[in-house]
Amino acid sequence: MSVLAISDLSLAIRADGEEFPILNGVNLEIEPGEIHGLAGESGSGKTITGLTVMGLEPRNSTVTGVVEVNGISVLDKSKTALNSIRGSVVGMIFQDPSTSLHPMLNIERQLTDHTRKHLKLGKKEAIAKAVEALGRVGIEDPKNALGRYPHEFSGGQRQRIAIASALACEPKLLIADEVTTALDVTVQAGILRLIRSLADEIGLAVLFVSHDLGVVSALTDQVSVMQNGAIVESGSRFDVFQNPQHGYTKALLASLPGAKGGLERREDLYCLDLMRDL
Repeated sequence: MSVLAISDLSLAIRADGEEFPILNGVNLEIEPGEIHGLAGESGSGKTITGLTVMGLEPRNSTVTGVVEVNGISVLDKSKTALNSIRGSVVGMIFQDPSTSLHPMLNIERQLTDHTRKHLKLGKKEAIAKAVEALGRVGIEDPKNALGRYPHEFSGGQRQRIAIASALACEPKLLIADEVTTALDVTVQAGILRLIRSLADEIGLAVLFVSHDLGVVSALTDQVSVMQNGAIVESGSRFDVFQNPQHGYTKALLASLPGAKGGLERREDLYCLDLMRDL
């Protein structure tokens, strides 16, 4: 069974008595352990697709279609039901961890509140799980890290903590929305390796949203290209990047340094030297 199954998803936002289409018939599936890249320029509908999977679409919107996460239909759920799904079944990390981590709460509080709620853990169990989660994402001295605050960590460390928080309740699906955009290239490579290892080791399904085709080509298994709220091309990363069929995909690839509408060699898919060992 697919961890994420999206069928004919459309979304329109109501404003001034009119409806403006944002998503148009999106279809997408992700299997356990698969990293699926959702690529396209800014405004193409990538982020709103991820937010809709989380049940976080704008209030003034009309949504049709089917979104199922681990067999659970999302679009027809109440706010209470959605709150029980977020974190426990699907987690999300955002571009800027400074906005997703509360600046006034220490890391222990931010990593234990939802595990105590969703997993019904006692305080000691929740702390032990938080230490385990921080260790898994490569935070040094995780026990002492629990007492610190977000501003005491670097940007890359904060993003690792955000990943630990998103995975603390062991969701089946992780939505990663432009998670490396604000990081320098060496830190970026470490975060991408971490996401790849989580998919491989624990079977985590990942919807990886990015406008950076270099990152998408280095990390993902399958790729869907979005334009104007619709997926215009989808397939394995090798098929999409080596033999693009849609004009928009060809134009995106042509914008890469040294590319002319497609990446001719398999090794050219690894556009970041630091990611070659993936």
